[in-house]
Amino acid sequence: MTNREFVSQIWTDLRIKDIDSYLPPKSILIKGQKILGDYIKKTSDQKRIYRVSEGWTELECIPMVEVPVTECGELDTKLCTTLRRTEYKLPDTYSTNFGNLIRQVASINFGIFYEPKSPREWKAIQKRKDKDLSKKYYFFINGYIYIPNSDVESIRVEAYFKDKFQINKINTANCTSCKKDCPRLLDFDFVSPEYLLNDVLKGVIQEYASIYSKIIPDELPNQNQIEKNDQKV
Repeated sequence: MTNREFVSQIWTDLRIKDIDSYLPPKSILIKGQKILGDYIKKTSDQKRIYRVSEGWTELECIPMVEVPVTECGELDTKLCTTLRRTEYKLPDTYSTNFGNLIRQVASINFGIFYEPKSPREWKAIQKRKDKDLSKKYYFFINGYIYIPNSDVESIRVEAYFKDKFQINKINTANCTSCKKDCPRLLDFDFVSPEYLLNDVLKGVIQEYASIYSKIIPDELPNQNQIEKNDQKV
């Protein structure tokens, strides 16, 4: 379901409930994202989402920059001599109680795959005598990906990002041909597992219906907003 279809469905269902107030598409999408986020965290099988095919998106080339090791306070400078971080914060992702829904962090050519760890877990691994030197790790902190003891210049990340529109803007930032016929926000899919989509639609409808049922009816339904404001002065 595209964002346009999602918004249209909400508008239609609200009209059926005699709620004709105009709701901006972006507001509807943000509310849908919030409700989906709540459902993902509440679902009894939180790992199920990793098995669905729809909704996952990839950032294809994220530049990495070197930062002081002290930027990750728990790191031991004797174990970590260099630290690289994504140049910008990743767009918002959905998350479960197990953490953010990031399915894959890899080098551009898929030659290296990085495993998620906290700085404390990584430090404990480095102190082991039998550690696997072939394994590489990353930390996800405050929206940034950090990679210790690496000179990697760019990475790719596949995650359950909330907004495919933002991902497309980043992936095509240097594409001049893409800018001639740029797809709009409503042209992209609404990110959601198929099995939760109906629940999200119902949740959005219920929230708006609850809000508008508490609003005092319009006493001047046939006048435009300017005329109404004139009468209040």
